[in-house]
Amino acid sequence: MRLTDGSYDQAMREPLDEGRTALWNAVYEGRPDHAALLLAAGADPWRDMMSGWSPGRLALAGPTPELFGPPPAGAELTPEESETGLRAK
Repeated sequence: MRLTDGSYDQAMREPLDEGRTALWNAVYEGRPDHAALLLAAGADPWRDMMSGWSPGRLALAGPTPELFGPPPAGAELTPEESETGLRAK
């Protein structure tokens, strides 16, 4: 589906599987190129997906913490989450 297709906008925001969006999956699968396209198309990296985690927070804890820029207030990782993320990288 093309990024300019109006139906893509809705599909991009709807969970695909297990409550995760295409943006979540792109971050999880280590595809910053896909994440950048979805972000440019209007995907919200700070939208909560599961238990307070968003694609943006997932990126902060993984190998691409700079992917979406600085997190908004309240979306920062806790020290424990940061430590866990550093060990996982």
